[in-house]
Formats: sequence, C-alpha cells, structure tokens
Amino acid sequence: MPVMIRPMPDDWYYSDRGERRGPVPAAALRDMLRDGRLAPTEFVWRDGMPEWLEAGRVEELTGRLAYFTPVPAGATIYAGFWLRFVAYVVDALILAGPGMLILFLFEHTLVLPVFRPQFRGPWGIIGLGGRGPLVELVLAWLYFALMESSTYRATPGKMLLGLVVTDTEGRPLTFGRATGRFFGKLLSRLTLGIGYVMAGLTEKKQALHDMLANALVVRKDRKL
Repeated sequence: MPVMIRPMPDDWYYSDRGERRGPVPAAALRDMLRDGRLAPTEFVWRDGMPEWLEAGRVEELTGRLAYFTPVPAGATIYAGFWLRFVAYVVDALILAGPGMLILFLFEHTLVLPVFRPQFRGPWGIIGLGGRGPLVELVLAWLYFALMESSTYRATPGKMLLGLVVTDTEGRPLTFGRATGRFFGKLLSRLTLGIGYVMAGLTEKKQALHDMLANALVVRKDRKL
C-alpha cells in the first residue's frame, strides 16, 4: 500500500500557463512575484486553502493588500477610476488643513486688506471677497503640479496607493505639462464629471485631463 505524504504547511503549488508546478516554499513564491517570474494573475494553492486563488490576492505572499500587488518587470498597469478617486480623497484631506489656515490668514490679516470680506473691488467681483477661491485654486495647483512633476511623480495620495503620473512614453511630467493636466480638470468638471469617469472606461484608463496633457496614471511596485 503506497504511503501518502501530506504536504507541509509551507508547501505551495502554482500554475504556470495552465501547468501545475510545485511544491515550493512561500519564500520562493514571494521572490518569483517580486521578480516578475510569477504573474499576480497566476493561481496558487497550499494545503488548507478551500480553492486556488490568484497570487496577487494572497496577502501572505504579497505582504500587502491586493491594490499593492507587485507589477511584473516591463509591465504597465493603468490605474482605474476607483484607485484614483481614493487617492484624490486623501489629497483633498491633506489640502483641507493648510487651505483653511491660509484662508483664515488672508481674511483676518491687516497686511492684506484686499482679501477682507468687506472689500468690494475688482477682486470681490470674481468672488475673492471673504472666501478666496483664487487662493484655493493656486494652492491646489502648486500642490498637484509640483508633486506630480517632482522625482516622486505623485501626490501623497497617489504615493499611498502606489501610483505615479507619467507622460505617454513613461517619462516624468514637466512642471508645464503637470500644470496643463491640473487645469484640464476644469474641463473634466464642466462635462458633469464625465471627464473623470472616462478613467474607468478608456483603454489606458485616461481621464479627459490626462488625454489633454498626454499623461498616464500607472501603478508601480511600492518597493521601487
């Protein structure tokens, strides 16, 4: 009678273009994922698991949430609408604190009475009096354009989710192109938000302002 050998708890099996491979230890699978030898979409299994799962969904192997699965070498994975939405919410929260402080100073300082609520000059006509939307616009412009054209190629919200902004050739944005991309968001808003929704519908996950600036938002391995 043949002896049945029960797999060790750390023995993993994986699929390779439809072929079952293994067993291999978890450390070997993690190295394969990191190096791009095993795609996150390939299936893995070990004893105790009810079914085979995509490697990129197994936190034990990736060491991170599914959003942060390693990107195979040479691959380009575009960031869709919901990832970008979460990044934007994070950035909006970061901007809220400094924005409120700056507006408070502008409305109460004696040095710049032009921004006081009672001012009714040309600036007040365009809505600056007391609220300072122009100040908010400049603050947001500098925040997004400077960060996305920096060596980080991303705002803090995007960095948190492992995203970067590039041109269509994969190169960093210049400050001028990042500025054009930022003000292109005004058109995305004027389309009743359809310009933003395009990030979930287009082939390269480009929103309207990405297309106008010839830019892309892509995922990267956070270890890079």
